[in-house]
Amino acid sequence: MKRLVQLIVLLCSLFIMTVSAFAAESLIDNARLLNAQDKIAVQNALRQVENAYGIRAAVVTVKDSKITDVGKYANNVLDRNYTNGKNGNMVLVVNMANRKWYISSDKRLGKMVGFKQLGTDVASELKGGKYKNAFLTYAKGAANHIEYYKKTGKAKELTKTAARTAPAKKEKNIPVAAGGAVLVGVLGAVFYGNSLKNSMSNVSFAARADQYMKPGSFHLKEQEDNFLYFTYTRVKKARPQDDDRDNDSFDDASDDDHDGAGGSF
Repeated sequence: MKRLVQLIVLLCSLFIMTVSAFAAESLIDNARLLNAQDKIAVQNALRQVENAYGIRAAVVTVKDSKITDVGKYANNVLDRNYTNGKNGNMVLVVNMANRKWYISSDKRLGKMVGFKQLGTDVASELKGGKYKNAFLTYAKGAANHIEYYKKTGKAKELTKTAARTAPAKKEKNIPVAAGGAVLVGVLGAVFYGNSLKNSMSNVSFAARADQYMKPGSFHLKEQEDNFLYFTYTRVKKARPQDDDRDNDSFDDASDDDHDGAGGSF
């Protein structure tokens, strides 16, 4: 009996070691966006978050024009490779063929992470070609969103513009006040002087030019208009800024088993 128990324990240990050995890496850079040194930095950041919160937070890059729906592809990658997170699983997929990104997660992390806000932060780095920074932002952002959920009980919502520091209360500036008083005085003097000039003038105001002529003193015998040219002015229509887009501009491949958000960069 004792040998049987030892055999069962040994088999369980071998099974756990086999599963761990074949577990998908947290970083799979098929698009070759990172050099060797950057890969190590990103892998360390991802593993640190995974170990700290008991989750899988992976990054997968591809360059495949056949992948038209990155959201569904990300869901499949999540289900196939990243399901062993104790508290949840998520994966960021970046397709360089169509410059699309998508963050997919299971329902456990779906209630903790604000994917539109996290994705917006990541996409801002992707746009500039700063791929290492984008993936580090993803790792750090995942941790920040989970901490935010622990404190507030809800996921972070998307903010269109960064929070602005409230302006400091202005102190009284005596030189400026004095300058304003002088300006008001000068304008008052000019206005008063013009009113005196107008009161001394013997020429009355006329609304139309012909009111200055004596009736019957002018006779128009011939009239002719010469056309010269048209003037065209073209104004380029301004494109809407990324910060002004609404939530509907995000890709959404959520279903009964997945949450997430995606977009372009």
